[in-house]
Amino acid sequence: PEGSVFKGPLRDICIVSFPGFYLEQWRGLFELFGPKKIASACVFLPRSDLKRRYGHHAHYTKTPGKCYCRTLYGEKKDWGCLWFKHWTANVKQAVSLGLTLLVVYLPGQQDRGHVPWEDLAKEGNALWNKVGLGGSQKAEVAWLKKKCIPYRSTDVLKVHKVFSNRESALVVVPELAQAVKASEATHKKSVSARMAIEEAIADRRNGVEQRRDRRPQ
Repeated sequence: PEGSVFKGPLRDICIVSFPGFYLEQWRGLFELFGPKKIASACVFLPRSDLKRRYGHHAHYTKTPGKCYCRTLYGEKKDWGCLWFKHWTANVKQAVSLGLTLLVVYLPGQQDRGHVPWEDLAKEGNALWNKVGLGGSQKAEVAWLKKKCIPYRSTDVLKVHKVFSNRESALVVVPELAQAVKASEATHKKSVSARMAIEEAIADRRNGVEQRRDRRPQ
């Protein structure tokens, strides 16, 4: 995903940071609420990126001759830092539209793991200590704080409730939460987590279809 920031998303909220380890839950969130419902500033540029931007870097004007990697991670990283340039542009667009920014933390670790912008490089690989946020997330939140940009917070287990504006939308939350816990326990259970999400989404769709069938013709 490269982000999708637009006017009038669900609850006027835009997700600006989400733990990359939970991409299956990320996809499940968008499937649950449907297309063009949830705004996101998040940028993931994987090795499979069709535009071949994985590993590309972006120059940081405050450190001449160097890219953002030096500031974000203390050293150049294989995946590059071009994503950060796109991400900041998305966040600025969300702010200009008056959207509420949302940072999603690791399960049960809401508002933990913050690192000041100036200290990111010193932390280095310790950014991935699994406290509060993912490594790149710590850089995202540090930038938000540096720019004094306000945001709301939740964690992976509760993010679905943030967007639920009907009681029926809460029905699938327990199943999704169980899927998240399963993937947190071990990487090997990621397939099971994906299946749990798919089943939860299918159950919801079936419920909607059954209610339509019972409507008077």
